[in-house]
Amino acid sequence: MLKTRLAAVGFAAATLVATSAGVASADPVNAKNSLPLQIVCNNGHTYTGVSNGNGNFTPAHDLGSNAVLIPVSFGAITFTVKDAQGHILDQETSPPASKGSSAKNPAATTSCSFSGGATAPDGTSFSIVGTVVGMVTPG
Repeated sequence: MLKTRLAAVGFAAATLVATSAGVASADPVNAKNSLPLQIVCNNGHTYTGVSNGNGNFTPAHDLGSNAVLIPVSFGAITFTVKDAQGHILDQETSPPASKGSSAKNPAATTSCSFSGGATAPDGTSFSIVGTVVGMVTPG
């Protein structure tokens, strides 16, 4: 079980970076450790965000435009690890977190939900779902 928990924590850390990490690479699609996430926002747009930075509040790059998504708070985020047969090996929900007063203009923020996942060669899969509030630069 410890090995499973460590795998879940590793997947979770990589995915959290992917949900909120920066545009440090000229080609975010090929960024090391990036995981594309489907991000659906109440501004009427859907984004595919990737990143390769460090930290929970680093911006994500939209693959379909030049837009950058800058998170200021996260709702609960659920990470799930399943074996090749679909049995849940581990599941954890992180509590909401905010960056403080980082949104200079709260009216310019948008609320979004996100989801993503990956499957390892052995069939073990990881998924993440959650919500985020942030700002979107023009794309």
